[in-house]
Amino acid sequence: MAVILYICAAYPHARGVKWVSALRDAEFSVVVFRGGNQKGAATIWADNADVIAVRTVNGLDTKFSFDAAICHHIVRQAAFYEPDAILVRDIFLAGYALCAAKKLDIPCYVDLADNYPEVAKSIIGLRLGKNLGFYVLNQWEQYVLRRASGVVAVSPESKTHIMSKHGLHDSQVFVVENVPKDLKARLVSSSVFSGNLVYIGTYDRGIRDLDTVIEGLKQYHRTARESMHLTIYAFQPERLRSLLHEHGNPTEFVTVMPAVENSTLHETLCEFDVGVVPHCRCPATEYTVPNKLYDYLYSGLRVICSDNPPFRRILKDIGGGIVYSAGDPLDFAESLRCLKVMIEERTAQINAGRLTSKYDWNVQVESFVRHLHNTLT
Repeated sequence: MAVILYICAAYPHARGVKWVSALRDAEFSVVVFRGGNQKGAATIWADNADVIAVRTVNGLDTKFSFDAAICHHIVRQAAFYEPDAILVRDIFLAGYALCAAKKLDIPCYVDLADNYPEVAKSIIGLRLGKNLGFYVLNQWEQYVLRRASGVVAVSPESKTHIMSKHGLHDSQVFVVENVPKDLKARLVSSSVFSGNLVYIGTYDRGIRDLDTVIEGLKQYHRTARESMHLTIYAFQPERLRSLLHEHGNPTEFVTVMPAVENSTLHETLCEFDVGVVPHCRCPATEYTVPNKLYDYLYSGLRVICSDNPPFRRILKDIGGGIVYSAGDPLDFAESLRCLKVMIEERTAQINAGRLTSKYDWNVQVESFVRHLHNTLT
């Protein structure tokens, strides 16, 4: 049985658990090397014990660094398990993975879970810093991806973008989105709209635009005079409470709660009508789709999303929601009114068959797993 070494900064985490499970389903053995700072990962995701070993390597959780001692340690530890291939999460740890793969003479694949040069361009404050951060990360991304045996992109938009930027061939790049694995969809969506909205996940101002949502809800309450309530399940609740304070503490229609454990997530989501996916329009958000969109849809919730290209593509494909102009509270309020009518008139139905046959981890990972089998045999 071939052995895959999976290298990541934290484990367990959403994408990592699905990778390990999929590789085990495909009859690979798996070894996990992870960083020492788990940042609460195990409190949300249950550990997957069906691996040969989970080894903690201090230093792997540091962004964009390369330490010769850590590299030597990884190579030595990897050699003990005799892996047949390496899969590494993101470009930051890919230097270690490529070094180990070269020493062991095995293929190395990069799971590009985000487009980090574009993230740097979006979140760094000063213009000089934006340009410098983008240039450095883009050069590193190009170096890594051109030397990898293959790349897994997080969306079709990301695949097209990195192929164009770095001159990669179509056959080198696979697409595995942040879709669920082994999750049964709630096939029946209600036509009753009770006004309960939900947001799950992290908050980064400049990336995830909850400011527009909160101001949009204020506008909705002023004009529609109907009850509407947003519950936010956040990894860092205090940050969200500070955000609410900036908006005048509208606690009558916004509640902040701690993040939900993955084991109870879908049971919790079924209590709501609409899931919110509010992104800014910036380079960091044009090529990715968060887990939450699929969590909402698989739980039978309709969704209201900012008008980023991947969201428009998915909702056009399977229905179940509406997009609003990112950064525009008035359009958010108007789109919410339209979605309410669509739900009540049953014109916002989710195409559950298409959802489960196309936006499923087992389906999307199939071509990459087949490539692994063909390469290693």
